[in-house]
Amino acid sequence: RQPVPDTQYIPLDTPCLARLAGMLVERHADGRLLDLSAVIVILPGRRAGRRLLELLCERAASERLVLSPPEMVTMSVFCARLAEDAAGGPAATTIEQLAAWAEALRAAPGDVLEYFSPRGETATAADTFSVAQMLAALHRELSGERIAPRTLAGMPFEDEAEALRWHAFDSLRGAYLGALAAHGLVDPYDAVERALGSPGATPLPGT
Repeated sequence: RQPVPDTQYIPLDTPCLARLAGMLVERHADGRLLDLSAVIVILPGRRAGRRLLELLCERAASERLVLSPPEMVTMSVFCARLAEDAAGGPAATTIEQLAAWAEALRAAPGDVLEYFSPRGETATAADTFSVAQMLAALHRELSGERIAPRTLAGMPFEDEAEALRWHAFDSLRGAYLGALAAHGLVDPYDAVERALGSPGATPLPGT
C-alpha cells in the first residue's frame, strides 16, 4: 500500500529541531522501530541536518528504538527534485543559472540594459557576471515570496522609472528562462510554481 503524502510545517517561534525530532518520534515510532526512511525533512543546511540526526539518535537510544533516519535535504535540493518532476528536465545549478542570466544580459536591448548595466554595451565579462549575480539574487528573493515581477511592474509607483525598471526585469527574466530552456534546463523556482499549478508560472515550450 502506497503511503499517503503528508506535509508538516514547523513554526519558527519554537526550538524547531527539538520539536521536529519529537514529532517524528511520536508519529513514526512503531513497537521497537523508528522507521523514517520514507520521510523527507527540508532543512536550511548540513549543520541543521547533523543536529537533527543527533537528536533523533538520542531519542531512539533513550526509548530503545531502532532508527532508520529520514532523508534530509536543503530547500534548493528539494526544489530541484520538484523541478525535474514538474518539467521533465534537470534543474539548473547555481552556476548554470548565472550563465543564463549573463546570456540574457548580453542579448538584452539597450533600453533594458540601461536599468541594470550602466556601462551597457561596453560592459566587460566581469561587469556582466556581477550584474547576473545581482539579478539572480533578486529573482530568488521574489520567487521565495512568490511575487511575479510583472505584478510589481503594474503597481502605481509615483516614479514612473520604477515601474519601467520592473518591466525591464520581467523582460530579462523571460530571456533568462528562455536561455535555460534552450539548454534543456529549468529554473527550480519556476518549476515549483508549475508543480503547484500557479497561473504565474512560465508555460513549458510548446504548450
